[in-house]
Amino acid sequence: MKRILAVLTCCLTLCCFGCNISGEGKQKTATFVCGYDYGFHMPDKCVLLLSGSMMFFNPKDYGIDYPLIAGDKIIVTYKGECLIQETYPSTVYTKDMEIIKIEVIKATVEEYEIVLDGGKKQIGKWFLEDSLGIIDLNNERPYVVNKDGSFCFFDELEVGLKVYAVTPAYEEDLPIVAYYTYLPR
Repeated sequence: MKRILAVLTCCLTLCCFGCNISGEGKQKTATFVCGYDYGFHMPDKCVLLLSGSMMFFNPKDYGIDYPLIAGDKIIVTYKGECLIQETYPSTVYTKDMEIIKIEVIKATVEEYEIVLDGGKKQIGKWFLEDSLGIIDLNNERPYVVNKDGSFCFFDELEVGLKVYAVTPAYEEDLPIVAYYTYLPR
């Protein structure tokens, strides 16, 4: 029995992996940020995670009637203990946790398109008539999330296709955290 308890103690922790817990007394808050796992958890699929954890609540049960997307900040107010198994992806155990409310600070979605610039595919936006703004990708090939949950590299998409870039709205100067081939909300 002591060995089982020791293993459980090693696997579970009171501090959240990748999230921030604050508060004292009866009510506490845990802050999570939505992001994607691109094919590691489920091959060829994007899985929305909360600071590296699997989703542990049904958004509709808390009045969230729109899809959560990468870059959204989730603030969970609860009583009890927030236990998180530190695996990948991690699991939040809610047995000893009473969720009181969930707030969402929505990420910002902006429309762009796949463009050709100097013979190279880029993600850009046309301003005025002939002024093209290109997103600096720092020589990276970002993934783009498709409506069916699959993903691909942006340069595999057709020129002229609209893509939607998402930036967190809760902090200034944060980079784009995800791209979508559809308007995610």
